[in-house]
Amino acid sequence: PPDCDSDPSASRTILDRIEVSSTVSEKRDKILCFMMTHDGSHRTKVTTVLETWGSKCDGWLIASNTTDEALGTTAMQTPAEYTKLWMKLNETVHLIASQFLDDYDWFFKVDDDTFVIMENLWHFLSIKKKDQEIPQIFGYLLTDQFWRDQRVYFDIESNKGFGNYFLSHVRNESDHVDYLAGGSGYIMNRVYLRKLIVALESNLTLYGKVPEDMAHGATMLAHGIQPGNSRDKAGREYFIPESPALWNVRHQVRIRTGVIPSNQQCCAYYTVSFHHLSPWMMQYLHDQFYLCRTV
Repeated sequence: PPDCDSDPSASRTILDRIEVSSTVSEKRDKILCFMMTHDGSHRTKVTTVLETWGSKCDGWLIASNTTDEALGTTAMQTPAEYTKLWMKLNETVHLIASQFLDDYDWFFKVDDDTFVIMENLWHFLSIKKKDQEIPQIFGYLLTDQFWRDQRVYFDIESNKGFGNYFLSHVRNESDHVDYLAGGSGYIMNRVYLRKLIVALESNLTLYGKVPEDMAHGATMLAHGIQPGNSRDKAGREYFIPESPALWNVRHQVRIRTGVIPSNQQCCAYYTVSFHHLSPWMMQYLHDQFYLCRTV
């Protein structure tokens, strides 16, 4: 039975402020969920995702290093190494574009330690989406570093041309970064995915062992495409890049340091996702949102 009374690391402070949307339309857009993982996580994280929130995706592509027919994982050529996630994303989105592009409206990239409230994701899209001919991508926007901090990746021999162009025509070194965190998930429409493929196949892209989310964001910024506004009207986040407990700690620090007003809530009423979760914590969130609440 679900453990409805436990409160690991004071997570309920966050969870009790979040609702699960009950207004999902039968005519809702179709979402292909995809993740990049490895066989060491198949029976733990991946299994837990598929047994909880992942069962609500309209389709899945699980890019791994081995094919597991029971779980539906697909073996990729790119090695299952953290430093090669950008290359693995390149391979994964090319596979999606070749096999699934016309079957889905949105393509949602998550990590294998991400928990998602799918009903809230559809609610979010119903508010945020525009003309489907406009490229759109949403997620948690990173802003706490500077583009000069990425210079180490721009100075790699294969990336010097990109780096020189980016820092002279797209962003200044003193500008705050403005790309989406990969872990809490980012969701793109079909037009965006097409443009991502074009960007990856051009000469204006990053190469090699670079952080996946930074490389993705910088490449698309260089092609004139920015992330959409992924907050609610009160400035609260939908996509949370940490666990509920850690996000609450960071929220309180922001209040004490005056970064946000003391009365601002931690996150959107219909929060979409959390990141950096153990399989146990993913199961706990599933139980809290779907089994422990009474009408």
